[in-house]
Amino acid sequence: MPGELKLTDDMRRTLGATRVEPAAPQPAPQGSVPPAYPPAASPEGYAPHPSSQGHPHAVPQHPHRHQQAAPQAYAHPHPAQEAAPQPQPQAQPAQPAIASSFVTEKEHPICPIPFTVQIGDDKMEGTGLSLTHAYVRVPVSPDEGLIGTRHLASIQFQFEGFQLDLTPEVIIARGREHGEVALEFADPTGAHLPQLRYVINSFIAGDFVTLGAFLSYTGPVKPKSPKAQAGEKKRNYVKSLGVILVSLMLIAVALNIVMQRYIHSYEPRPVFIAQAGQELRSTSAGQITYLNPEAGEGEVIYSISANSGDILNFQLPCDCTITLADGVFEGATVLPSDPVLSFHQRGETRVQVEAMMSVEGLSRAVNGENVSIVMSDGRVLPVKVIQSSATNAAAQNGDLYLPVRLQAPQGVLTSEDIGKPARVRLTRTLPFLKKFKEEAPAWAL
Repeated sequence: MPGELKLTDDMRRTLGATRVEPAAPQPAPQGSVPPAYPPAASPEGYAPHPSSQGHPHAVPQHPHRHQQAAPQAYAHPHPAQEAAPQPQPQAQPAQPAIASSFVTEKEHPICPIPFTVQIGDDKMEGTGLSLTHAYVRVPVSPDEGLIGTRHLASIQFQFEGFQLDLTPEVIIARGREHGEVALEFADPTGAHLPQLRYVINSFIAGDFVTLGAFLSYTGPVKPKSPKAQAGEKKRNYVKSLGVILVSLMLIAVALNIVMQRYIHSYEPRPVFIAQAGQELRSTSAGQITYLNPEAGEGEVIYSISANSGDILNFQLPCDCTITLADGVFEGATVLPSDPVLSFHQRGETRVQVEAMMSVEGLSRAVNGENVSIVMSDGRVLPVKVIQSSATNAAAQNGDLYLPVRLQAPQGVLTSEDIGKPARVRLTRTLPFLKKFKEEAPAWAL
């Protein structure tokens, strides 16, 4: 080819310098864009071959002669030969320092279990116990030289009838307050842990009851019985059936009591059965100055010295039998409308019931509730409430109890019932029963 330079063997040997391999490319920093072409090697990157130095045919380099530039070598790195970028080590966050006593100091509850600790000849009373510490009471503060020393301690739990001893190795430390020393277990997971954990868990669960310096066990004392066999299942079925029947009976009794309380009510004051007759009452407040139960018809039977200064005399209107009221005697004081005596025809044995009913009870009787008297012998007799002028007078005066007369059916009460006590009972009629009674005659037709 015209213009092509022909190289001789000497020139080829002279120019056949060894090429210095380019340095391995440094990994680009994260986030940077790699260059499109690798940097070209500089002329100084070529070094003469050792075999060409001192050769007799080597071309001398003249200082004033223009040196021909060696062909620049372009490094085309192969993808497989590229060095993989090494990941930069990331900075680890600084971790705070943790105290050596973090796990054992305050991470376990301290229980006020009574116990004693013996170290050598010294015996101390415990104030608190946990899985990692035992706190004891000492008369004086320990010396600084004892803090941090190790000792073999004997922890004793006094139960009723027996004693539990644990012998862990402890480290003496300062207590929570003055006059207290903390005994830190050197090996909290040592051989003493199962027994200590059982004692603490039982105390927390309430199986242990403290009795001063003693412990009392209240948990189960015998293992659970095995599952019931076929015969026991039948027995349990009978027991369950009996319990159900008893429960139903109790429910029925309770419902009956509630129903009785709802339907029936009783007046607070008792009544007495007396012989029927006419009453003579005081017409003025004063004192009885004369009383003659044996007076005949038209004679003065009693006299009252009224507060106004007048003397009131009362005559017997008929030849009758006289019955004095309770608390009436010569010299007794009376108030207006107080009963003094009653008189009835000779040979007459009519019976009557006088009662003092409350205003509420009388109102309920007027509104239609059934009134009856319950005798001391258990008989229940229906009666009818009859009001008198004394009832109206007491109501106008604002009295809480009003005098009424209870009329029983003819022939129910006899002379044998005179003087017997009884109770007045009011019976409320349920709404649906009242409606049934009202409609029953129409259904019968």
